[in-house]
Amino acid sequence: MGTTIFIAILFLTAIGAFAVAVKSGRQARLAERKGAQSVYKKKADTSFWAWCVSAVVGFVAVLSLVLSSITLVSTKNIGVVTTFGRPSQFLDNGLHLTAPWQEVTELDGAIQTDNHIDEGDKKTAIDARLGNNSTARVDSTVVWRLKPEAAPSLFQDYRGFDAIRDNLVTREFTAAINDVLAGYNPLTQVGEGDGAINGKLATMVLDKLKAKVGNRIEVIGVNIPVIHFDDRTQLSINNLQTEIANTKIALQRQKTAEAEAEANRILSQSVSHDPNVLVSKCLDLVREKGGSPAGCWPGSAGAVVAIPGQK
Repeated sequence: MGTTIFIAILFLTAIGAFAVAVKSGRQARLAERKGAQSVYKKKADTSFWAWCVSAVVGFVAVLSLVLSSITLVSTKNIGVVTTFGRPSQFLDNGLHLTAPWQEVTELDGAIQTDNHIDEGDKKTAIDARLGNNSTARVDSTVVWRLKPEAAPSLFQDYRGFDAIRDNLVTREFTAAINDVLAGYNPLTQVGEGDGAINGKLATMVLDKLKAKVGNRIEVIGVNIPVIHFDDRTQLSINNLQTEIANTKIALQRQKTAEAEAEANRILSQSVSHDPNVLVSKCLDLVREKGGSPAGCWPGSAGAVVAIPGQK
């Protein structure tokens, strides 16, 4: 607005000087016809200098008008055109022509990566309440950018890029995480693995956030690498994981015992029909563990052949 007023003053000055030059020129010619040389000389000088002022000031006014009408929007930025304080349109990066009374404010149009994590002295993870009524701090990342066509309305509502990030994206991202995690009970999904669970939660948060910000923000992705549970919940999870591991070990031992019993049963039945089966089994053991195969044949000295299942 200040530039517009300055240019207007220049044009008014040029027009005023032009009017003085024309009027003084007429008066000089009239004085010349009457033979009033002193008046003629005075009016002629006034007309000359008025023409000079009008030309110089007019040139500066036109140059200022042209320069003020050229706008350069930086790479990856979005220009928001305001006309008398009201956002009216957006401009892509590059050179543009605008009216002198219009102003252009640039907003960052590049892809934004906002990390909300607890790392060292940086504590920016998002607090959330879970489905088991416990609390957690969620390490998360959201990737987003402004939609150019929505820039004027966003600028009108928030007046700046930082306000858009804080009061729209971060606020709605926090709300989306809390909405999703309110239905998540970590104690009922211990066996699935953190990676799979967090991936599902991130997808749900992404869908929820897209619905919240509407079509003004392009939400590209959401990632939830770690959820820091409170001490009570983490202890319960650790205990459940220990029990799950013990159950898996017990089941495996049961399967191993059943397999060994079945193998002994088959071996016992085979020996009953053909004693050479036991000899073959003995030779296999000798090859695996070393020793003399002489004791593998019935009646050999120094060896007692036991037949599983036989007394």
